Amino acid sequence: MFPNLNVQSLRRFLAAEIPETGKQRLSISQPQQIATYSYDSRDNKRPPFIKKYKQPELPINLLEGYTNAYEKIDVPSPLDNILSSLIDIGYDVTKVSFITFRNNINKIFGSAQDNDNWTIDIQRLGDTIHLGVNLKSINIDKKATYAGTKFESFCTTTSNNNNNRNNNNNNQVTMDMTNDDIQFCSITTTSLIKNRFVIASEIDCYLDTTTLLQQQQSPELQQQQQPILMNQYIELKTANKIKNDKMRFSFEKYRLFKYWLQSYFAGVPKIVCGFKNPDLTISEPPVTFKTLEIPSITKRLWSVDRSLAFGDSVLEFIKSNTKPGGCYLLSYNFPTIELQPSTKSILNEPYIQYFEDLVKKNNSVVIKNNRRKLDDDNDNDDNDNDDGFNDDRLSQKQKIK
Repeated sequence: MFPNLNVQSLRRFLAAEIPETGKQRLSISQPQQIATYSYDSRDNKRPPFIKKYKQPELPINLLEGYTNAYEKIDVPSPLDNILSSLIDIGYDVTKVSFITFRNNINKIFGSAQDNDNWTIDIQRLGDTIHLGVNLKSINIDKKATYAGTKFESFCTTTSNNNNNRNNNNNNQVTMDMTNDDIQFCSITTTSLIKNRFVIASEIDCYLDTTTLLQQQQSPELQQQQQPILMNQYIELKTANKIKNDKMRFSFEKYRLFKYWLQSYFAGVPKIVCGFKNPDLTISEPPVTFKTLEIPSITKRLWSVDRSLAFGDSVLEFIKSNTKPGGCYLLSYNFPTIELQPSTKSILNEPYIQYFEDLVKKNNSVVIKNNRRKLDDDNDNDDNDNDDGFNDDRLSQKQKIK
């Protein structure tokens, strides 16, 4: 029998241990961006380029141009692009608990109240656990995916944005990025309790904070490459138009929870949501939600503390039941999360070699530091002996006098 975790039991335990109301006790550390990149529909890595948000012109037909032959599958890319980005910046991956796409964070922490099944590929090196995306477990609703992508196209622009520079990356984009399949990815670090994460998140667009008045006062601003900061990032979402209390309850309990979770771990401050009519058109202006204010909107429908404690419990379950060098498959079939051995490697050889080189380098540094400390201790002992001898001699001279 494989190691497993009963989700219902964990939910009940946390409900009893963590008060439903009161001051929030758990939180992640402020996410910090360490790298960015873009990639195309074939998963080819590109220099970082992010689209700019614009207010959509209404009404919007989200099925405009849709055919049954539409085959775009919007799923996260393999870990290779993340790993190569970490190698490029020389990041010490040996000191991280988990390296993953945000999609896996959504699955694990979202199961605090979600019963949808999922699977995650796992490979552990040292104390670092890598979570891969298991594509076989992803069910695609082609029409919904198309509608979501269409909404993004109505709300973003690439005009006057081809010389886009991110604040932590000096790769200037000079090509004309007009392909909707180009995705921007932000790699961030954050921590929760004992675990430190490196998380890669697709970011839909950013809000240009340069006002029209500023541009008129200083036309050269239009030509400058202003750094794009994390607090300008925006997530774009669509949801069914709320018509009654039942729909509002469902939206706040489930949709807003997922929106909050997804943006919270990525450090995205705002979510712009378009509310759809039954015919998949949008006739009213989108609504903006501030990520950190969402828990106060939902009030008692779900708890931040319980959600974070639930996810952390699952992560500790993974850590306790995996070994360095091992590959695994983590699966959730309500109400059970199960961890099975696997033969599937999700890490490439250059990254594995990079990891091993870091381990050797860090061990060498530890040995040198230990030797230096030992030498310092010996020097201190010698100094102590010298001081005692000199004091004795001084005492003898005083006695002679």
